[in-house]
Amino acid sequence: LIVTRVEYVKQPAVGEGEEPLRTAIVQAGADLLLRACYNPGHYSHRVEVFDASGIPLDGATRGVCRHNIAGPLCFAGDYVKKGVVLPRLEEGDHVVIRDCGANT
Repeated sequence: LIVTRVEYVKQPAVGEGEEPLRTAIVQAGADLLLRACYNPGHYSHRVEVFDASGIPLDGATRGVCRHNIAGPLCFAGDYVKKGVVLPRLEEGDHVVIRDCGANT
C-alpha cells in the first residue's frame, strides 16, 4: 500500500444543479503508479481516506462528492483515480492506495 498526503484541493466553479468534481493533489502519482496512470481501465487501485489525525473519513462526517486524485507531476495523465466518490477531502488528509506491489 501507499499512504500519501493531500497537498491541495481544487474545486472548479460549477453551475446550478451540477455536481462538483474536486481534484485532490497528492504526493504519489505516475512516478509510483505508472500503470494505473497510463491504463486506468486495466490497472485500478482501491483507495481509502483518513483525516490528518489518521481517523477514517466517512460520508456522515463531511459528506461525499466526486474526486479526481492527481499526482504531483505536471502532465495531463498523472491521475491515480478519476471521478471516484469519496468523503470530502481537505488539505492534510491522507489517501491510502491499496493493491500496490512490484507490478504497479
